[in-house]
Formats: sequence, structure tokens, C-alpha cells
Amino acid sequence: MIKINLGIINGISGDYEKSRFYFNKALKNFEKCADHKRIAEIYNNLGMLDYDAEKLKQALKEFDRSIKLCIRINYLQLLGLSFLGKAITYLKMQNLPMAVAFSDKAMKVCNKVNDRLSIADIYKVKRIIEREIGEIKKSENLLKTSLMMNIELGNKLNEAETSVELGRLYCKVKDNQKSSEWFRKAKAYYRVQGSKKKLKEIDTLLMGI
Repeated sequence: MIKINLGIINGISGDYEKSRFYFNKALKNFEKCADHKRIAEIYNNLGMLDYDAEKLKQALKEFDRSIKLCIRINYLQLLGLSFLGKAITYLKMQNLPMAVAFSDKAMKVCNKVNDRLSIADIYKVKRIIEREIGEIKKSENLLKTSLMMNIELGNKLNEAETSVELGRLYCKVKDNQKSSEWFRKAKAYYRVQGSKKKLKEIDTLLMGI
């Protein structure tokens, strides 16, 4: 578990090589004792790592490994997260039909297990899809629903991620004041976390306003 946490921490800080090293070390340990739930969780973590590192095809393979194992052991909570992982990966690949399909799968599973944190993330993904196809008002409503759920649940990371997406949305409709406000709210969180990659990404977005 310590190795998994080190993998997560290094992934957040952008050291993907070190993060992968710790995840793979943890994976070997859990394979020895046949802890299938932990193995599935590591597959999902590796998928998110590859997603962040822009290795999108590899990310899909890792999420597929997690999904296959989750179905086999009936691990529904993680199954919803892995479906969501595929949705955001397809979204980044600009494959909107597949992003819609897997966000719907994720929503169905997460509603079944009442995973409100993941449901908030799914609203965010659906909002981005709506933005991409030009449904600005619907997109804004979905994002704000996601934001309210994350605030209620105390999920600061997802709150920051949703704030970035609101910034992107308002930038698209040329509301520069609101766009800047949301980007700066997100920056405040990432500054505390020391996430240089995210801070650089937001600074680039702010320069475009």
C-alpha cells in the first residue's frame, strides 16, 4: 500500500517513471498473494498514469485490464472508475461517440453502487462533451452540478479540475473575467499541492485570455 501511495504521489508531481516503478513493485507483491482487487486497482492507476503522460493507447489497454478483472470478480465500484477512465481517454483522443458510450456505462455502474464522487466526475466529462458539440448552456449546467457535488463531498482535487473546465468553457464564450477567476481558483489548489505541470498548464490557458 505504501508503494501504491508513492506511485500516486509521484504521478501527481509529474514523475511518471518513478510512479510506474512503484506501481509495478506493488503489482508484483499483490500478484504473489492473488489479491485481485488490489491488482485491478493498480491496473486502473497505471491507466490514469498513462493518460496523464499522454500515452493514450496504452492507457486504454490498462483500463481494459482493470475492466476485465473487475467484471470477473464483480468489483463494481472500480468497474465504474475504469469505464470513466476509458471515457476521458477517448475524450482526449477526440473520439466523442466512444467517450459518450463509456461515460454512460460509467454512470450506470456508479449509480448502482451510489458512488457520488465518480458521478460528479462523470457530469464533468459529459459537460466537456456538450461543450465540444456546441451545447454551451447545457455544458455549464453539468459542470456546475459536478462542482457542487465535489464541494459537498469535500473533494478538492475534483473541485480544482472542474474549475479548470469552467475556465475553459467561459474562455470559449469570450467571458474572460469569469474564465480568469476559475483558472485562478484552480491554481490556488495546485500551488499548495506543488503540481508544476498543472500550474504551467493553467498559466498557458491564462495567457490565451
